[in-house]
Amino acid sequence: MRTNLEKADLRTAFNYIIDPELNHIKKARFSLRGISGLLAKYNIDIEENF
Repeated sequence: MRTNLEKADLRTAFNYIIDPELNHIKKARFSLRGISGLLAKYNIDIEENF
């Protein structure tokens, strides 16, 4: 919480939960696979199948 992750490269990170409203993530890089870690607080399901 309240972490400066600006310009961080988290594309290979996994099993994280980061609240974008409580952390600085401007220009940080995330993989599509890890995007659920940014949306966890909203309790939504993300499916990979289109």
